[in-house]
Amino acid sequence: MNQYATNTELKNVAKDLMLGHYIQVILLFVLKGCIVLVAQSVFTRITSQSLLLLSNLKLPFTSVILYIATYFVSFLLSSLIQVFQVGFTLFFLCAASGKPTDRISIFYGFFHDFGKCFTLSAIVTLASYICTFPLEYVYQTIRTTRSVEIFLNPVVMACVAFGLIIWLYLSLGLSQCYFLLLDFPNYSVKQIITTSFRIMKGHKKRLLILETSFLPLMLLEVLTLGIGFLWITPYMNMTYTLFFLDLMNPRVKKEEVSGETSSV
Repeated sequence: MNQYATNTELKNVAKDLMLGHYIQVILLFVLKGCIVLVAQSVFTRITSQSLLLLSNLKLPFTSVILYIATYFVSFLLSSLIQVFQVGFTLFFLCAASGKPTDRISIFYGFFHDFGKCFTLSAIVTLASYICTFPLEYVYQTIRTTRSVEIFLNPVVMACVAFGLIIWLYLSLGLSQCYFLLLDFPNYSVKQIITTSFRIMKGHKKRLLILETSFLPLMLLEVLTLGIGFLWITPYMNMTYTLFFLDLMNPRVKKEEVSGETSSV
C-alpha cells in the first residue's frame, strides 16, 4: 500500500465530498466574480483617467512612468483579489474535514489577520508578475505593433521560456501557502513560505501531474463557454485540498500497523 493516495483516489474522494456543497460554493464563486468585475471596471476607469492626466502633463519619460504606474496598480488590485483565496481555502478545508461550511465567507482573509493574508498574497502575486513579465512584454508588443515579428527574437523567447519555467517551480513550491496559513495561524509569512517549499520537496512532480490531469476538463470548460467552470473549479479545488491533507497526514502502511499491534 502506497504511503500517499494516488491522484485517481484523490479525485474520486473529491467528487464524493463535493456532493451537497456545489450550490453554496457556486454562489461564493459568483459573488467573487461580481466583485472582481466591479473592481476591474473601477480600476480601468481610474487608470484611464490617470493615464490621460499624466500624458497631458508631458513629463520626461512619460511612457515609462505610465507603464510603471499601470503595472503597480494592476499588481495591487491582483494582490487584493488574491486575498479572496483565503476564504475559499477555508471553505474547502472545512468541507473536506466534515466541518460546517454554512457560515464561511469569502471575505475571511479581509477580516482575520488581513496584514498577513495580504502580505502573503502580494508575495505570490509579485512572483507571478516578475516571472511572467517577459510574456506580458511580448503580449503588449504584439498588441501595440500588430506584428508577430517579436517571436523571431531568440533572446526574448528565451526570457519568456525561462520566466515560465521559474514560475512553474515557484507556483508548485508556494502551492500550499494558503492551507498552511489557516492550519498554522501562528506562523509568520516567512515560516509559511519556507514550510510550503519544505513539504513540497519531492512532491512537485506529483502535484504537476495532478494539475495537468485536469486539462481535458478545462478544455470542456472552454467549449461550454465557461458554464463548466461552475462544476470543474470547485472539483479541482477540493482535489487540491485533499492533496494537502494527504501530504500532511500520509496514510500509514497496514503492514506496519498490524506489525506494531501484534508485537504489543
